[in-house]
Amino acid sequence: MLSQSQSQLDESTSGSVDDVSHLTEQWINERNAPQLLRFEGGAVERILELLHVQTDTLEDLNNLDESNDEFIRSVYALEMERIKFVLRSYFRARLSKIELNTLAILTNPEYRRNLSENELTYAERFNDITNENYKKSFLDEACPPSLQNLSDPETAHNPNMNQAVFCRIKKDIGAHLLPNGDTIDLSKNKIYLLLYRIIRPFVETGEAELI
Repeated sequence: MLSQSQSQLDESTSGSVDDVSHLTEQWINERNAPQLLRFEGGAVERILELLHVQTDTLEDLNNLDESNDEFIRSVYALEMERIKFVLRSYFRARLSKIELNTLAILTNPEYRRNLSENELTYAERFNDITNENYKKSFLDEACPPSLQNLSDPETAHNPNMNQAVFCRIKKDIGAHLLPNGDTIDLSKNKIYLLLYRIIRPFVETGEAELI
């Protein structure tokens, strides 16, 4: 019974190793990029399904009275916790940006389409609650009506696309023209310190990763 359950768990895990590695990379990108990146919905969905399968299988293993295989169960449980940590960290990094740049994200179609459906609902609700709190706290009494508009995109806090970031090139890109007219040779496995707006296209295509 244990070997059968272990085989099922190994099969489900091996099928999602790429998704976990990919989401780990995207979490690091998300943590270091000033803007909200595209939501990795496919990878997240498959990893959540993997965790569901692993949880069921581990429950079966824990019900067996085979102390010799306690180490195996512990290894699988530890791996599940590692995957959960990556998921939580990925979601936390995204939520912090949503809360910081709520209005910019909701009013900019380019940023808005990077949200998942749940994130969009959260951002809209967070924006409504924040605006209501500001109005009740001081806007209604301290500011004239002309200064009470909290939905003006001109007043939104936007991500700093000129932020300097460290990046690693994952494939040879070659000569790339910089805004000042100079060129830089972006070579595979080399690390660079660049403005985010320069490296952004290559992060979005997966040709570069932030570190």
